[in-house]
Amino acid sequence: MSKEALASRLAALQRRFIDQLPERMQRLREALCPPAGQEACLSTARALTHGLSGSGGTFGFPEISDAARALSNALQRHDEHHPPEAVQPLLEALQAAVSKALRQGDTTPRPLVERKASAPADAALPVLLISADQALAGELRLKLGHFGYAVRAFDTVAAALGHAGEDSPLALIVDSDFTDDEKGGVQALTEHPFPAPRKPPLVFISARDDFEARLAGVRNGGQAYFTRPVEIPALAATLDTLTERIPPMPPRVLIIEDDENVSRFYAETLDASGVVPTCLTDPTRLAQALSESRPDLILMDLYLPGCDGIELASLIRQQDAYVSIPIVFLSSETAEEQQLLALKSGADDYLTKPVDPTRLVSVICSRARRAGVLREHIDHDSLTGLLNHGRLEERLELELLRSKRLGHPLAFAMIDLDHFKSVNDSHGHAAGDQVLRALARLLQSRLRRTDVAGRYGGEEFALILTDTDGASAQRILEPLRKEFAALSHLADGASFHVSFSCGIADFPTHPDAPSLATAADDALYDAKERGRNRIELAPSPHARPAA
Repeated sequence: MSKEALASRLAALQRRFIDQLPERMQRLREALCPPAGQEACLSTARALTHGLSGSGGTFGFPEISDAARALSNALQRHDEHHPPEAVQPLLEALQAAVSKALRQGDTTPRPLVERKASAPADAALPVLLISADQALAGELRLKLGHFGYAVRAFDTVAAALGHAGEDSPLALIVDSDFTDDEKGGVQALTEHPFPAPRKPPLVFISARDDFEARLAGVRNGGQAYFTRPVEIPALAATLDTLTERIPPMPPRVLIIEDDENVSRFYAETLDASGVVPTCLTDPTRLAQALSESRPDLILMDLYLPGCDGIELASLIRQQDAYVSIPIVFLSSETAEEQQLLALKSGADDYLTKPVDPTRLVSVICSRARRAGVLREHIDHDSLTGLLNHGRLEERLELELLRSKRLGHPLAFAMIDLDHFKSVNDSHGHAAGDQVLRALARLLQSRLRRTDVAGRYGGEEFALILTDTDGASAQRILEPLRKEFAALSHLADGASFHVSFSCGIADFPTHPDAPSLATAADDALYDAKERGRNRIELAPSPHARPAA
């Protein structure tokens, strides 16, 4: 989202807040100063003043917040049907602040820095390689090409720097043993003023594995160091990280706030900073919101309709699946004892309204990303970095619910490496692990961010392709199958190739998770029986011959 688009959305939310002020003040006056014969309703008045004390400053009107908070504090000390004698001056002070806001117009907080756009998934990323070894250059050019990198090789640093501006490389790979003859060239590379936006990361390849060589790599700005022979999938994975080819998943935040305007304001602000927000205004729908949004963090108001945030936090903490999710309270409540009580209920932080957008984003993003990293380690297979079996099954259920709700197709693919036992027997388990990581990296680099890849077990993988029918999934995975079969792996100085077979089933042809998994597994078996290194699509159950 551009800065201009965000500013326009925030201005629209502020205008909506201003437009609702007269109606809110009318309801407040009716609650505090009812017609003759009727009693005041302080619970309604407290809710209205509490809402204004938080939302006023959020939308750029701190005087409304201050006046509403003063009135709210006065109302807290009195019983339900007898407003304090001082209510009228406080009410008029709030009315004056509201009237000023109605005259003042737009004071919407300025948007934050917009998020970075990542490179298209199918764009080959340029990499400069500096190596006098033509065999190594040819190998890296070919094999890194399978992982989406366009490698251009040069014999010397001087030759590479002559083309650096032309190629705008996203990474530099230098083959060096850090001899005296090479020191000058490496230093020139380190000191070269590369064009904006940033200096490309530097990766060293060397025949040396001693402390002095590795230290030289660090001192010359190296961000990664590989010894020969190079494990290409590991090198590709490092390049993915350094170039942000596969950027980390954006943190997901569930916003629980009964004021829709404030909720949307927080959502727009966080969204502009790369966060995926989900808004919940009705606490009774909490279970569904948690299940569907799978948040990395919960941002919650302290006062909510039907319950308070402390009760809701305690309810969340009683469920094992959500014990580790950070909870950040956001409220206009300034009493220290109330804030401490909120933290004791299981919250991780407390922000007082109105909160500066920069501080809001800083606190939320840092906590959400740390929680996301922790969950990545818990949910993902340690060898491949893909989802583990249990989490993959959970995601399949969730994505099926989404597909059913939206009426969209979904494809589920089962992948199995061909003759993988012979790889372990002939080349060793370390080589087998290398093959598994290579396929995982290829899947991560070629699939969309909305797709899900997991390690099903052993040499089996599974994919969830959202908004994709079976035939489309087959067309997507066929080039990937060919790429993987062409990829060479190295063990004990010898190269070898591995292929995979794949079976695909889709929704709504197969209506639930068990039938999808069974159909995909049957299709995988058919691919194996028909010669391996192929992809088969499961037929409709109605097309199967009767037993």
